Amino acid sequence: IELTSGIPIFFALQYHAWALESYLNGRLSLVRKATKTKRSSDGGRASNEGRTHLIEDMRNTLSSIKIKEKYKSIEELFGKQYETILSTLEKHEKIKSSSDGKIPYKIPDAANLPTTFRKWAVDNEEFRKEIDRLVQKKT
Repeated sequence: IELTSGIPIFFALQYHAWALESYLNGRLSLVRKATKTKRSSDGGRASNEGRTHLIEDMRNTLSSIKIKEKYKSIEELFGKQYETILSTLEKHEKIKSSSDGKIPYKIPDAANLPTTFRKWAVDNEEFRKEIDRLVQKKT
């Protein structure tokens, strides 16, 4: 009788020791499955929430630029219009910090914007048209 009453306690201790050892060695997370699911769904929404709005605002910013000659590259466009583009990014940074309960789109780093512009031009036809209007096509 003493043995049968001690075995469940031993197995519980063994399970807890295994879970702790797995956590310490990085094979197991102590975060509940529901918490992980919520975090990943928030991350999925964050990648979309506000992205379209940012691209549209950036397209409007580019459409307001008046040029006589096309820029030779996106990098040159970015270099010459840095202040204008940066003001749009800063506007979205302020929106990001507001607490309206939504998880915002991750604002791209200003240093990576030429690469980001290329990606947006592939994904968004209207944005591509603005880039084509401002930048010479490479031959």
